[in-house]
Amino acid sequence: MPVDRGGFCRVNGDAAASVSEPDDGHLSVHVLDTVTGGPAPRLAVALESRSDAGWRPLGRQLTDEDGRIDRLGPEAVSAGCYRLMLDTAAFFASRRSSSFFPEVVIAFKVFSPGENVHLAVLLGPFAYTAYRGS
Repeated sequence: MPVDRGGFCRVNGDAAASVSEPDDGHLSVHVLDTVTGGPAPRLAVALESRSDAGWRPLGRQLTDEDGRIDRLGPEAVSAGCYRLMLDTAAFFASRRSSSFFPEVVIAFKVFSPGENVHLAVLLGPFAYTAYRGS
């Protein structure tokens, strides 16, 4: 069960939990499998945004054969708090393996409307690393 950390999200110093008005920016994702040293294809990835009522689903897609999702979620990304959820249990099960982390949840902030945000994830059955790419 995901943990709701309440008001952890502060955008530009304000305690506002919801996202701002959108602009042109978008979110892209690239997941690499550290076991094979290649992409993580067909991995289910979900995106949610933080609102006053809690987390709101924005989109769900599978990574392509290169482990990428070129645009996840709404047409434009607003300033605010988001979380990316990767279904690692199903991904590794499809490879006849298991994962210590059945789900990976990555919470992050977008500071300005119109930002292009690229999240890169290095994923293995016993570890993961996420960083903002370019």
